[in-house]
Amino acid sequence: MMKRFFLLFALLLTATPPSWNAIAQESANRGMQLADLLRKFNERQQAVQSLTATFTERKNLSLLAKPVLANGTFLYSKPDRIKWEYSEPEPRIFLITEDRFVAY
Repeated sequence: MMKRFFLLFALLLTATPPSWNAIAQESANRGMQLADLLRKFNERQQAVQSLTATFTERKNLSLLAKPVLANGTFLYSKPDRIKWEYSEPEPRIFLITEDRFVAY
């Protein structure tokens, strides 16, 4: 369950993956049912071995005069390794596995 959550979260972070566009186009062309579309999505999801993405995080906090921006890199490696590394404004690293969460 935890693995699926992290993989889904990683896919959401990458906005719209090219493979999702291909699946959506194929479903439109063939008139696929939702169940078929979800099955195909799950098949593609299972094929993912690793994922790397850069990100910008924007926090709007009422206590601060302006938003806080943070940049970094997100790395996922199958089956259960995640490295979430912030480079700005302060370096931070989060390492996540099936049974561990470590923050530096």
